[in-house]
Amino acid sequence: MDGHKRQIQWMVLSGIALLAWSLPHASRAADSRLLPRVESAGPYTYVNGGIGEPEATAMKAEAHHRNLTLLFTARLGARNAYLAHVHVVIRPLNGDASLVLDAAGPYVLIDLPPGRYEVTAESGHSVKSRTLTVVAGARQQAVFEWPSREIE
Repeated sequence: MDGHKRQIQWMVLSGIALLAWSLPHASRAADSRLLPRVESAGPYTYVNGGIGEPEATAMKAEAHHRNLTLLFTARLGARNAYLAHVHVVIRPLNGDASLVLDAAGPYVLIDLPPGRYEVTAESGHSVKSRTLTVVAGARQQAVFEWPSREIE
């Protein structure tokens, strides 16, 4: 009977371990179905979107797998609202080709080679610009926020 109990305990513990291992992977698979397709231009790969809560949640989860997250918001009173249709130019300061895109949603998740970049984002008639340094193995987020009067 002792051997039978140990076998049952081992099977239960193995099942728990397998379940614990599979949950994060199942969650990532479910989230990835909600993601817009991965796009590429030259050496750059990116995903852009985040319209609606399910897609925004999937984009937030995917951000951990990209080295740069751009987020576009507008200040509406005391809160922020997501912005879409932002024109984005990412220009490497070493002179390589730029990435130019129109953000389909508030999030752009990008894999960039290490280096320094000027990121310009235009919404309405207002342009915001930042210089970012991408370091191998590190992730960062840049938030571009417009007062609501600048995007009308």
